Amino acid sequence: MFISYDLGTGGVKASLYDQNLEALAKSFIEYPTYYPNSRMHEQKPEDWWLGVVNSTKALLSEAGVDGKEIECLALSGHSCVSVPIGRNGELLTERVPIWSDTRASEDAAQFFQKVDEKNWYLITGNGFPVACYYLFKLIWLKNNQPEIYEKIDKVLGSKDYINFRLTGRLCTDYSYASSSGAYDLAEKRMRSELIEAA
Repeated sequence: MFISYDLGTGGVKASLYDQNLEALAKSFIEYPTYYPNSRMHEQKPEDWWLGVVNSTKALLSEAGVDGKEIECLALSGHSCVSVPIGRNGELLTERVPIWSDTRASEDAAQFFQKVDEKNWYLITGNGFPVACYYLFKLIWLKNNQPEIYEKIDKVLGSKDYINFRLTGRLCTDYSYASSSGAYDLAEKRMRSELIEAA
């Protein structure tokens, strides 16, 4: 059996499946989105974690399954999210900007004074409001909350943060990396010149 989780804008959806891909139980745990202003859309990574924990308990209880029978967990999550963590894996902010957050519009405009936007698009495939990509959200953090920025050791996506909490592993996948604003789709690597420009 395995459990799949989808961290979304409104909550975490989870399902428990058997070896024949038959759904044995489903769960939805809601969590809030915070709107400090019209351009700032934030969530708490701790809410995602509690959503995963509570949905797991609900699924196992509903299906009458022992957790030891679970062979695999699968995660997906909203992209364009940047979760800054420190050297000891600790969260550096209680709330983080989610995909729809566009606070970094001015920061993105300054970036494109140094980088050709068309060439950036051809490398990354990124386009719709550029401020949504987490490279620009990190520039905003550097410019507006340097005391937090200076403590960053790693930046994780939403599902990558949950994976880290579950396993202690720091990793991502090509799809999620592509929402960074600095990932080369053809070469499957981060572009150092884009990171330097940021």
